[in-house]
Amino acid sequence: MSTDKIRIKVAILEPNDPSDVTEIIGSGKVDMGCKAMIHTTGKPSDYTAVRCGMNISRASKKALLMPGSAWRTSDVRARRVVQDSRSAFSDVKMLRIDELAELGCCCFCSILYIGNENFLATRKKEAAAFMRAVKRAADDMFADPKAAWAAYCDFKPVLNTPLNEKIYERSFTYMSRDCANVPRDWNKVTSYSKRLGIVSDDFNPNMTNEFLSWPLVDEVADPIENQKRIARRQMQIAMNGGVLCGR
Repeated sequence: MSTDKIRIKVAILEPNDPSDVTEIIGSGKVDMGCKAMIHTTGKPSDYTAVRCGMNISRASKKALLMPGSAWRTSDVRARRVVQDSRSAFSDVKMLRIDELAELGCCCFCSILYIGNENFLATRKKEAAAFMRAVKRAADDMFADPKAAWAAYCDFKPVLNTPLNEKIYERSFTYMSRDCANVPRDWNKVTSYSKRLGIVSDDFNPNMTNEFLSWPLVDEVADPIENQKRIARRQMQIAMNGGVLCGR
């Protein structure tokens, strides 16, 4: 190995409560990691909140809740449930929060790479090395989606199921080629959160592209039209298959 490369230790942790990821990293027990952030709001009189972890599909199937906030993966699982019960495929629908809130972006479920402040301030080279590793993996995935999925299943065989294949295909559309934060999306979500009173008016989003050393993809000229394009693509994949089918 050349001397300019930095070794980083990687471990896969699966906490029972995904919300624990932020605390684990923020407390310094882990330097960096990734998680999904789902933001919901409403007056207490508007709904009865039911916490069911990440398995929205199972909770819906058992009638523990009616609507739920989740990733696209839960939509795929829910469609499998209705198919198994011989119900119509159209009985399940994902309501996109970007459409409901007229945001022009859908980043409430984005996978965030996060690090505790002390580590990012004192170990910048290691943070940059972590992101280079993420980018290298992303490049491999886009270059050969089938091989990437096969390698993933070889590493974690429990995910090698027809259902997870569909989830991978449906999630692929959202994958980022440059692994970068999009300022436009952060600004829109921050403004939306301020309007709802979730954060104060002087709140600034805590994000950076400081640790990315490669050229970034230009922002799309028409984000609303781009979201419509993605929605059409998702429907095509749902009906006909996606990257694992060569489409």
